[in-house]
Amino acid sequence: MQSPLTDFCAVLKRIKTTADVHRGQLQRREALTRVALIDPLIRSLGWDTSNPDMVEVEKNVGAGMILDYLLYASKPIIIEAKKLNESFENHFVQIVGYAFNLGAESLFITDGLKWYHYTNFNSASREPVRKIDLGNTADSDLPKEAAYLIEHLDAALFVNLACSETVEDELRGRIDELEKMIIEVEETVSCLSEGRVLPVIVKVEQEPWLVLGDGHWDPKNKRPKKLRLPDNREVAVGGWSKVLTEICTYCLNKKPELLSPLPILDKAGRKTKLIDTISSTGNCAQITINEQVIFVNVLYSAAASVANAVYMLEKLGERTASRAAVLLAE
Repeated sequence: MQSPLTDFCAVLKRIKTTADVHRGQLQRREALTRVALIDPLIRSLGWDTSNPDMVEVEKNVGAGMILDYLLYASKPIIIEAKKLNESFENHFVQIVGYAFNLGAESLFITDGLKWYHYTNFNSASREPVRKIDLGNTADSDLPKEAAYLIEHLDAALFVNLACSETVEDELRGRIDELEKMIIEVEETVSCLSEGRVLPVIVKVEQEPWLVLGDGHWDPKNKRPKKLRLPDNREVAVGGWSKVLTEICTYCLNKKPELLSPLPILDKAGRKTKLIDTISSTGNCAQITINEQVIFVNVLYSAAASVANAVYMLEKLGERTASRAAVLLAE
């Protein structure tokens, strides 16, 4: 069994590897950077990104401003996401203003590899209190960067322990893990100073999730085995028709007003009905939304199924459409 610090360092190493392998795609789309680089780090520090009571993703704070992550700590923590290698200067003043208004005392701006931490909010002063650049950090130096991120981002240090005995026990256990991490950081520093060999970190391969709206891959002749919905729930699927059905179900539950009026024509926008109150073809999946029976047409090719799934997600917003992903079968 690996220690907590080794586990977190392994996460950072996987993030570095993912950035190297998929750099071209991650530099083009913020949504991909979030899914591939930022979400894994946040979740590994105990923040449940699928729990809106703990993490609010894409917090609308008015005037067209969206905060990428609002972590509900005793004092809110804001994380602003950028595409890999994107400048951090864009919207800096506005982000700082909203952080101040929300009572946040900690703000991170990140592209997944660079993590700039701000605590003294002043629009005239843009110098962070700490800059971390995982891409230019040697593996032997990762424990030091890991320790800083743990100190300033680990959920166990910031979430209110008074919520319930069960949660309190769980978080106290997490704090015990942190104490072990501190001991390991001290041991690592001692190893480096004395020239001793560090323990080997076992690499765990990251599952290759493919974003539905990313046009850089083709679903033809491929079979999905798992679907990750925009709220990070994972669903087992055996084919593209199931992917389309699950996405339509998710969208209609999130935004029932899409049912008025019916039918919803498919992406082609002609006469083919994607969603209706009757089965318009011999191959429709039946779902129930607000006690109303609805039929989803799944008589599509793999590519058309994906296109229609993205089409439905876009009705919830561009950012939502870029968060659903599939894991292909071997």
